[in-house]
Amino acid sequence: MVSRFLGASEVPRGLLFVEASAGNLQAYLDRNNESTSITCRMKWRTQAAEATQYTHVKGVIHSDLRPENYLLHADANGFLNLYLTDVGGSTCREIDGGHLPDSGFFDPRKPWEST
Repeated sequence: MVSRFLGASEVPRGLLFVEASAGNLQAYLDRNNESTSITCRMKWRTQAAEATQYTHVKGVIHSDLRPENYLLHADANGFLNLYLTDVGGSTCREIDGGHLPDSGFFDPRKPWEST
């Protein structure tokens, strides 16, 4: 799944996405590696592949797929689902400019510009 976009924020300036109740995948596995079942891992593997496929079908190339960029959120039954997030370095074939500024390289004192 891909993290759902909720809107934009002016202060602080940024994009708002849904919350993740269990944090990112890397932190979760660092804390729960021994107790995470193979069934759960296989579900997350499938969800990661489906999210990547979805973005590619939409013309978006993520460019930074790693465990820290997948968030885990519990559904109504308490099962954790995987969400792809952090599209800051992504490119999109359909949008002029193609990139959002990467916060690591963006000077907040300057006007926002697509790269």
